[in-house]
Amino acid sequence: MCVRCAPGSQISSNGAMSEWPLPRRRARSAGQAKPARTAKNTRAGKDDTRTVTDPRHGNTVYPETDRHRTGRPARPTRAQSQRLTRERLVAAGRVVFLRRGYLAATVEEVAAEAGYTRGALYKHFGGKEGLWQAVLDARAQAHLSALRAAFDGASSRAELLAALAPPGPPDEEAARWSAAAAEVLAATARQPATAAAVIAAQRRHDEELAALPTRHCDRLRVRSALPPDRTVVVLGALGAGLALRRCVDREVDAAAVTADVLETLFPAGPPG
Repeated sequence: MCVRCAPGSQISSNGAMSEWPLPRRRARSAGQAKPARTAKNTRAGKDDTRTVTDPRHGNTVYPETDRHRTGRPARPTRAQSQRLTRERLVAAGRVVFLRRGYLAATVEEVAAEAGYTRGALYKHFGGKEGLWQAVLDARAQAHLSALRAAFDGASSRAELLAALAPPGPPDEEAARWSAAAAEVLAATARQPATAAAVIAAQRRHDEELAALPTRHCDRLRVRSALPPDRTVVVLGALGAGLALRRCVDREVDAAAVTADVLETLFPAGPPG
């Protein structure tokens, strides 16, 4: 038989009813305020932001996130997840292209390096050609940022030329990158659509590069023997060619050749 008793009571072994001690709430320490939360309804055209007032930091109001509600970090948004996936695939593509070259690299290998399936790569880049272009764009932007910082710090012609010709021979990574780029040009020569995309991206990068020596040559009163766009093409071809040459001939003095070319491109003396 089921016997019901009043809340907070219990029946002892001899049948008598006694009071059951109710649990007590832990008392707050003096001066500790209860965190306040506010919520507004977006359906009524109002803000949906939830806030948390933290008395430990001067009652500062923070936006409420999953960390406040569940103690776990906030879940990334869809846009954040897609951006992270794209960044990881680009980083993995750079590693695989340098390790294997463009022709030997496969979509499956890049996806595995990034920790995704090949479907993610096709979704974001459409294939190996699109991934290569994304890797190339990222490398070009990094190169442009480094040159911009070096030019901004140049205060003489010698420092300007030093910014255009880093000391020492091309490193191993530069040689492998040039070899992969040569493979891309050879592979896309008979693919007009892909070749057009590669050329368009290179020209955009060249235009950004050409603006740098123009501005700083005027600032430092340095002469240029060629128009800026041709100077950029010459220096790009020179760097790529010397890096490829270093792949098979370690004796070539790439730094000396580059220095001689720069002296010709930017002769000493005031601009005419």
